[in-house]
Amino acid sequence: MKQHHAVVKRMVDEGNLAIAGPFQFSDQGELRGVAIFRVRAEQTAKLTQDDPIVKAGLLKPEIHPWAPGKGVLASGQSMQ
Repeated sequence: MKQHHAVVKRMVDEGNLAIAGPFQFSDQGELRGVAIFRVRAEQTAKLTQDDPIVKAGLLKPEIHPWAPGKGVLASGQSMQ
């Protein structure tokens, strides 16, 4: 899990990832969290496949391209 958090932080620092986080642990559905990337689907696929938690089979990414309005995911926004 520490490696996963380091990968997420690196993606944020590099400007590839806008926001990410888990859903509440009480949610028993298949979806465990959400991540919104600032890059195209092809690069998102590569980035998620390099995540140790995905490599270990603990999470399975689903990629759904999305086209937000201009400025919605402005670079430099605080993640806190």
